[in-house]
Amino acid sequence: PPKSVAGLRLSRPVDERWPITQPWGADPAYTGNWEHFHYGIDYGCPVGTPILAAADGGVVVSLENAQDGAWGQYIEVEHVEGYRTGYAHLSRRLLEVGDSIAQGHVLALSGNTGRTTGPHLHCQLLQGGQRIDPTPYMLF
Repeated sequence: PPKSVAGLRLSRPVDERWPITQPWGADPAYTGNWEHFHYGIDYGCPVGTPILAAADGGVVVSLENAQDGAWGQYIEVEHVEGYRTGYAHLSRRLLEVGDSIAQGHVLALSGNTGRTTGPHLHCQLLQGGQRIDPTPYMLF
């Protein structure tokens, strides 16, 4: 059975046909001059792919140009016990701050905004403002 930590259970934010292209954690393929740690999960998907809320919640952040432009269009949803999921590199945000969303419903369309190497969704989990490994919370 799937693990659940503190009652939070995250569903997949994109359709099953779109693969994880970079998981949470250190990137063994990175050969740059600094340590690279990936604080989220990337899903390879074309621009315009529906992005689904990973859990029930309310939109607390909806930005055109987040993280000094690095994340491009971005939405953050607050869930139970203060957990938040963030969705970056969107082409279109369909919700604004204050909107409610149910798990599995469309909140945005994927894109290639911000600093990217190609179209994809970057999805992250936050607790107390810190990005944490979403893997123990995932239903898949």
